[in-house]
Amino acid sequence: RLNPLCHQRQQHCGSILLEELARAPNMETAFSTPSATPLLHAMAAAHGYVIMFVHVCRTGQLDIRTISMTHWGSELGLTVLAQLADLYSALVWESTVLLALCSEDSNREFAKEEISKICPPSMMRMQSENMDMTNEPQEDNMEVDDEKANKPASKSSSIIPPNIKLKYIKPLLGASSRLGRALAELFGLLVKLCVGFPVRTRRGNHLTSTPVSPTPSAHSVANSLAALLTRGLSPQFLPDTPVPKFRLTYLICSVGFTQPMLFDEKRYPYHLMLLKFIKSKGQQAFFETFMWALSGVGNLGCLEDGGLKDGTGEFLDAWLLLLEKMANPKAILESTHMLPARMAPGGNRYFNPLKYLQQVHKMAFDALAYLWGRKPFPNYGARITETMLTIYRHIIHGERLIEERKVKDGDTTVLVNPVTSEGRRGGAGREHRPEVNPTELTQLMDMGFSREHCYEALILTATLEHATDYLLNNFFPHNVQPSASTEVEEGETWDDPLDSDSLDQFSNQVLPVCLDYVEKLPETVYRVCDLLTIVIRRNGEVFCYKLLNTLAVETMDNIKKLMDRMAVLVRKRDSYARGEGLHAKRDIYDVAINSPWSVRIAGNLHLFMLLFEEIRVPCARVVHSTGLLNALLHMMEEVTEYMVEGDVTPKWMAPLLLLIDLLEKVSISINRKVNMHKVTTQVWRWLDLASGKWSLYMPNNNKLINEAYWRGDRDVTITSGRRRYTIAFSSMCQINDDSGKARPVMMTLIDPKDPSMKSNMDNQPTEIPPFLTPIANPEEKDPNDTVESLSEPEYYVDFFHRRFGLQPINGVTDRDIHIILVCCMQMLSKPVDPDTLHAVMQLCVRFTRIYSNACYMADLDIVKQLLTLTHASFFTGFLGLSTMLIRHLLEEPTNIVAAIERVIRFKTLPNIPPTFKELHYILRECAPAICRDPEIFKSVAKNIMRVDISVLNKRSEEDDHRLLMKCLPSENQKGAPPKELHFLVKRTVMQLLNFLVDALQREFVAKETAPPEDENNTDTAGGSQPTDSFNEENTTSGSILRNNDEPDLDSFNASNLPMYIAATGPVTSSFNTPKKATTASQSTQQDKKKRTPILTISNILKILGDAVRSYGCIAKMVTDHRYSSRQADFFKEDSTAVAFVLDHLMPVAENNKVDQERPNMARNLLAALASCNHSPEAQCTLVTEVKLA
Repeated sequence: RLNPLCHQRQQHCGSILLEELARAPNMETAFSTPSATPLLHAMAAAHGYVIMFVHVCRTGQLDIRTISMTHWGSELGLTVLAQLADLYSALVWESTVLLALCSEDSNREFAKEEISKICPPSMMRMQSENMDMTNEPQEDNMEVDDEKANKPASKSSSIIPPNIKLKYIKPLLGASSRLGRALAELFGLLVKLCVGFPVRTRRGNHLTSTPVSPTPSAHSVANSLAALLTRGLSPQFLPDTPVPKFRLTYLICSVGFTQPMLFDEKRYPYHLMLLKFIKSKGQQAFFETFMWALSGVGNLGCLEDGGLKDGTGEFLDAWLLLLEKMANPKAILESTHMLPARMAPGGNRYFNPLKYLQQVHKMAFDALAYLWGRKPFPNYGARITETMLTIYRHIIHGERLIEERKVKDGDTTVLVNPVTSEGRRGGAGREHRPEVNPTELTQLMDMGFSREHCYEALILTATLEHATDYLLNNFFPHNVQPSASTEVEEGETWDDPLDSDSLDQFSNQVLPVCLDYVEKLPETVYRVCDLLTIVIRRNGEVFCYKLLNTLAVETMDNIKKLMDRMAVLVRKRDSYARGEGLHAKRDIYDVAINSPWSVRIAGNLHLFMLLFEEIRVPCARVVHSTGLLNALLHMMEEVTEYMVEGDVTPKWMAPLLLLIDLLEKVSISINRKVNMHKVTTQVWRWLDLASGKWSLYMPNNNKLINEAYWRGDRDVTITSGRRRYTIAFSSMCQINDDSGKARPVMMTLIDPKDPSMKSNMDNQPTEIPPFLTPIANPEEKDPNDTVESLSEPEYYVDFFHRRFGLQPINGVTDRDIHIILVCCMQMLSKPVDPDTLHAVMQLCVRFTRIYSNACYMADLDIVKQLLTLTHASFFTGFLGLSTMLIRHLLEEPTNIVAAIERVIRFKTLPNIPPTFKELHYILRECAPAICRDPEIFKSVAKNIMRVDISVLNKRSEEDDHRLLMKCLPSENQKGAPPKELHFLVKRTVMQLLNFLVDALQREFVAKETAPPEDENNTDTAGGSQPTDSFNEENTTSGSILRNNDEPDLDSFNASNLPMYIAATGPVTSSFNTPKKATTASQSTQQDKKKRTPILTISNILKILGDAVRSYGCIAKMVTDHRYSSRQADFFKEDSTAVAFVLDHLMPVAENNKVDQERPNMARNLLAALASCNHSPEAQCTLVTEVKLA
């Protein structure tokens, strides 16, 4: 009954269902009369059968799955499947045509005859006139009759009326789409039945899943499904149509249908379907379709202009997304749906993932050459470009993976799932191999199989018979090779793989094209960074420095052109009259924002910053060697001079500041490693906390640790006895894999008394063994050996991470720091956009760790600027950074000395076990205090720390060399603060206390001036506590800040920088979800909220409370501070700060929904004052004020 729908598609360019409806004698009863619309009713019946098959295929019983696959693979099942495939192809075309008729700009010329039968011309003209009258503007009614007569015919005459679409066309579209979706679901379930469902294993079961040969029925069904895919992707099977877009739409549907047929939900491919897809020439048809889409519809000539025919951009987007999955080397090689090396049924070839990747990469590389470097396409340009960059990354990444897998597997097919067989990821560990029966191993080897294959069969199976079956199904003995017909067939299918010369040529030309993409499509910068990182890894260190130098020089050239243009405008400004100077200043700043050089600088700096995160040492050296840092500082200094409040912040400002922050961060990190290498050897130790001794590793484990450390691994797994340990170099800890217990590890320090000991700087290696060491003869390896080859990590190990050959890297000089701080203060006073403000504050926090820089910032009135910043500049994490800035102003050297002394004494309390007071262990525990100021820590430690000889073992014959520490008694028993304080500390505390009064005064004024209907509103002039809803509304989706309040400067990730930094347009959110219309009152409240200060009274109270607990001098300063009666209207007389807190801040306000934490923070401050035993005067003042209150 559905044969006319399936077999007349080639001869019919329109919709067969619409033609059937047009032939119906009565349109009103056509849908309900089977004789009038037999195809439509047959589709409904077929839909019921298909849904039944879908539910059968979904069942979880293995017997029913087997029976179902057997019947589908029979002669009758294959016949039905072929007819369903034809029906699906016809339905896709029907849906394409009907969807075009239902679109807004649908033209009825190709279905003119059918539409005229459904809707008579008289009715069509009447509908068109009504549409023209509705759409005609009011101004057109005033035209004279002659002008109306000369106007062309209305476009609405060729448009199908909406009521016709809704009544006749959309029901047909719904019926065809519903049946098509059901068929697509059925085909997808049949694919899963063919390849088999993954076996669920118990937790802790580390046995790998053995690839199972598909049944003959599964092969037959897979062949039929692959033929369907090939037919859908072949241009020669496309029907003739006067509208070229229909063919492209049909191909888009075919490509979208192919993806779930070849790949699962986790992007892993079905190797069986890939094999059948190749055998049915589907892979060839897939790439022929791409060439047809470019040349068959005349697009090759349009590529030069960046334009495409209608619908081609959408097709390329879908086509490239599928190609990206096909070219992903990790997914192809680590698929969970693998095939055995030798197929059980006769006449079937085996699937070689390595050869598949080689050929797909070659064909993809040749196809992308038509798109690479072209002008970005409209609408789909960004997605197409990002997918292209990802595919190129897969191709270059795959070259290395394929070569390593060939060496590792002896150029054979991967049999065991690498996800589970390669053991622990991310480390250079040696896995413990289970023991096997040597007698059974010998018996299997006598059959002609290799030792490795026999060992694999024994560990994956339970009995000798099962192991024999496994070997016979998956491997060839030494004296038996694959049949010649199989190899010939394989060779006929594939061409030569992609050669290295093509990749070398691509690598040499990749940077200019990528920079062009970043300039035109700023959102592609992340994919560009990924591609350049892979290219650099492939080509080595020399190429890395060449590329980075080119990028730096290109950026400096644009900076020079921008500075020259600004200099010209400055000279013009000097020649203007006094009244015209403001306009000239605006023109100068506009050049720094909107000029093409500014756009290129923004993109280049964003890219360089992302590369800095991956390639730290080379990037830091290039920044200094090329003079890029000086050029950036000069540009920032010049541009900030012309910034005016309310101006748009340059897009390059945030990446520039973050680049400087990364340089300083890398400089500190590398210099610490260099200093450590100067005083340590290559002998590693671990600490036994039970005895307090640092024990040596076994020589073989010490060698493994050394190789992994100098190579740059993140961690390494070693075996000691029957236990496995992971050495994490980032935290310098040894972690037991079973219990999770961690112990400290360290390199042995040089003994000054032993002149034969060489430091790591003098004895570090010049070359490290590669991560994967190939085995020359696998058969000579003992299967019972507990030391295996190193497992492959998920990251590369190369000159990016290696730790040998490091040299000190200079940071930012003191003069440059002062320039940066001045520019930062100018941007704080404007203020700038939230992301640039975050970068500014982060850089200020890093530099103000040195107290001289903190004093310089205080002279620039940093506290006042922080207190006046409003919610218009708010970003997540502002409170944490502002708190750290204020604390740096309070941490004068005497306060740091007292704080560090308290930390050391806390670690050496008498009640702590002696073994936990070992010197190196204490230094590890005090790492944050050491990093705060190493020189002060060293001075304090030398003054108060001594070796506790009383706890050393004196009965042993050997000398006890443990360094168990104690602290000398404190000279200041009460821990009193220093008598003389820096004036900066006093001024900072005074500014914070005065802010409390000023903020409360603004709240009172706002309440008095607020209209009666706004009394219940909680937005007051005193500021509001930022909430999550406000954060989402006023920050961009790609915020560079973390969600915690205490940001860690040394773990900042530059890849979180928002896309719009390098954009050419205004800052907008990346979310396209429609927002509800806001009323005038809501917008007024939002504007009012943006004008309120970010720091609230509760925030300042918390900062003061923490400062009182941390620094002994703050308590007395708070209690001694007095407010004048003229400072606020609510003061009737002079008052102390404690009295103000008790009377005005600690009571709970009834309608205060803005700052609900204020009473709690006030109690927190008073409790901190009460705990200051080192300041009796402050405690007495507190007691007195509490009594008076």
